Amino acid sequence: MLTIDHRGFSFIPPTLSKVTLDASLASDLNWEISSVPPYTLWHLDFEIKALSMAHLPSYQLAVSTFLEKVWEPYRESAVGIVLYQGEVPPFELEVFADYLHLLASYLPDELPPIALFDCPGDPLLFSKEIFSHIHLGFRSGPIGVIEWGSALVPRQYNGTLGILLPLREKGTWFDEVDACLKECDRKGIAYRLIAEPYLTEEWDELAELVIFPELISPWGKRMVRGFEAAGGKVIIFRNTTNFSFEADSSST
Repeated sequence: MLTIDHRGFSFIPPTLSKVTLDASLASDLNWEISSVPPYTLWHLDFEIKALSMAHLPSYQLAVSTFLEKVWEPYRESAVGIVLYQGEVPPFELEVFADYLHLLASYLPDELPPIALFDCPGDPLLFSKEIFSHIHLGFRSGPIGVIEWGSALVPRQYNGTLGILLPLREKGTWFDEVDACLKECDRKGIAYRLIAEPYLTEEWDELAELVIFPELISPWGKRMVRGFEAAGGKVIIFRNTTNFSFEADSSST
């Protein structure tokens, strides 16, 4: 069974299709579906123009109608459900994420919610701190379970090197993180980004973890010690002129 989690797709399907259904306020929700290809993402197009709580029951009705009339008969082909597709919305992103989470709360566990953004994936802007239960897709970038271009490309993160992202409140210091990512890309090093609050639950299969000692919180340091106690190696990254990795756990 194909699943999606913090490491991306459990396996890469031969194709990934998307079927869009009109779930806007004007829709009668009577969708005509003739056939469904395997490995399908269902896109409920709500055409959200405002984050109105008054509109939420209508959107929730669209979700429940989809589950009853579409997902149940075609569940074997369903990979996930796209709750948003488009540019970065003109709302505060935290509030928009909360709105999507309200819609996602009506979904069964085996139907992962997804949002596709028409932009590069910025690890700070689209932090898992705000999109905690929504899987994301982007045009490019180091995060996201789907690369959204002329085709939908599922992604996997199987590297044994993790990079610990600081809390969003440290955002003004993300130049150091950017330097680290560029160094990894330059050297062709596979890595997996982990938001600090999720380190303990997402360090599975990691052998090494890159941290930024000036940016990590006290609670983050305790989790890093737990990673070391479990047999992991900590690497301290310092943004120097030669962008070198320094193997040293003494600052944690």
